[in-house]
Amino acid sequence: MKEVDTRVNPELIKKVFSAVMESTNSEKLDKLVGLLDKNNNFVEALNGICNDDNISLNILHNLAVSEHCRHIFPRLIQYLDTFLYKQQSHEGKTPIMSAISAGRLDNAEVLVEAQRSALKKKGMSKSQIDKEIADTVNIQDNKGQTPLHIAAHAHKPEYITFLLSKGADRDVRDHEGDNPVIKAAKEIDDNTVMIRTIASLLRNSGELYTYVQNDKTLLKIIEDTLNITWGTFQEKELKKACDRNKGKGCSII
Repeated sequence: MKEVDTRVNPELIKKVFSAVMESTNSEKLDKLVGLLDKNNNFVEALNGICNDDNISLNILHNLAVSEHCRHIFPRLIQYLDTFLYKQQSHEGKTPIMSAISAGRLDNAEVLVEAQRSALKKKGMSKSQIDKEIADTVNIQDNKGQTPLHIAAHAHKPEYITFLLSKGADRDVRDHEGDNPVIKAAKEIDDNTVMIRTIASLLRNSGELYTYVQNDKTLLKIIEDTLNITWGTFQEKELKKACDRNKGKGCSII
């Protein structure tokens, strides 16, 4: 985590953060933006870290879980440093991880597009921007988990599809040795949810038989997790879902 500029008063950081989170209407937001325009100390505070009871968060971590993110965030982008998008909290979470963990896919989308816009203004090429965003979505927290691990654990196929489209890596292992595909297979207790989640992570049905961990195929791990022996119909349904958008890294029934 980037160190906070010691010249920025911690109390000012807290006040600015509070003002941001309370700017739930246009009048309050206009007032906040006016203060940022006039006072560089407020801008530095906006880019600081709020440390409170061993909890360290930047302003994007706070906005990532807010229902008002889409209203507030666009007005603040011009004042925010690009390092904030990759900055990690006391738990090692980036803002996009916080959004995914909180079930705010809408906020995760806002964060990614804001990062893209900010990097474009810095003169980066499309390929450079895509790489930077992929690096951001593959950062690991204190448990070794990426946003894709979190989405797989939460059984959120639509989140998985979004993250894969931004360059998320299916093969990153957490501290337990599991990648997102294996984590999804190990932690599902419902056939329908399992089919949708696994299908969103696989490129095609062949990976059910070729994706192996500890000498077990993915299909065997799924069967062991659900404590069943799959019938032909169930296996066909899973294969059909996996092949829905063959070759795209995501297939949702």
